[in-house]
Amino acid sequence: MPVNELIVLLRSKAVLLPGLKVTLKQEKGGKTQQWQYKDGLTGYLGSALSDLGAPESVIPVFEGSQYAEKGHDTFASGEGAQWSVMWTEDGPLLRESYVNLIRSRLA
Repeated sequence: MPVNELIVLLRSKAVLLPGLKVTLKQEKGGKTQQWQYKDGLTGYLGSALSDLGAPESVIPVFEGSQYAEKGHDTFASGEGAQWSVMWTEDGPLLRESYVNLIRSRLA
């Protein structure tokens, strides 16, 4: 697996599992990278936009989640979604999507 793909995969685990600390230590070259987002998806989004040079959000972050309860007719217990949306006045666009803890490509 190419290192860049591994980095995306490992970082996504830290994003989607709040508080989890993920470390990648490359034996060749001795480079170490670490990710931890105590605020999960929202913390990652703010950090990623800041790294891209985007200004702070102009309104509070829109975030939420919804999960199926035990005994739901259509979904298994725990299935659901989590979202976090941030608006800035200008700057680069950042869009990411994850399915089952795996980053999915947006069209």
